[in-house]
Amino acid sequence: MKKISLIAPGTNPDYATQEPLNLGLLASYLEAHGVEVSIIDELAGQNIEEELKKFKPDIAGITAVTPLVPDAYRIAELCRKMGIKTVMGGVHASILPEEALQHVDTVVKGEGERALLDIVLDKTTERIVERPYIKNIDEIPPPARHLMQSDFYLRGRDRFPRSYLRFCPPGTKTAAILSSRGCPYACAFCHNTWRGMPCRYNSPERVLLEIRTLMEKYGVGAIFFIEDNLFVNKK
Repeated sequence: MKKISLIAPGTNPDYATQEPLNLGLLASYLEAHGVEVSIIDELAGQNIEEELKKFKPDIAGITAVTPLVPDAYRIAELCRKMGIKTVMGGVHASILPEEALQHVDTVVKGEGERALLDIVLDKTTERIVERPYIKNIDEIPPPARHLMQSDFYLRGRDRFPRSYLRFCPPGTKTAAILSSRGCPYACAFCHNTWRGMPCRYNSPERVLLEIRTLMEKYGVGAIFFIEDNLFVNKK
């Protein structure tokens, strides 16, 4: 089985308020299918080259929001020089896959779990890989926080006292939760517009399990629901 490092690029602290749940969910899904995974987080201060040399992955999966794409391409170039296959996903790569392919070997378009698993398992030779969305998102285990720089992110309230976490008392350990995917509306400015995916929700039991784990294992005192639209499911 191939090894994969999932990489969060960038050095701008404005993008390091909450943990990279996107990579955490990809990692937990891959781990559930027997894949060995690491998360390397430049935003949390990790040295990408050093961590790659330690883990020795076969594949580097890089994500980026548009402002951090130059950092993502910089890291992709480093990985390719090290002989590591490069895969890029996220909204920017999904919207501009041909641009991304100038810098990486493969692009994942849209939801990444199934596509990335197929890439790791050598089930595809496509350069742009797109797979159907997962209807029941409870199939995806909670984010692999054991692979993240959790101590760094739990202190986000104190590192950024004027961020959206200012509602928490100082010294409070904070964590983000994503309990749904998608939004039923099609606002022109939003990444949901092109996706063509319905809203999907984690079960209440799954959400409560994640909250309980955050409280008991990590000592979290405040939770931020970082949904596209938390209030769609009124029930």
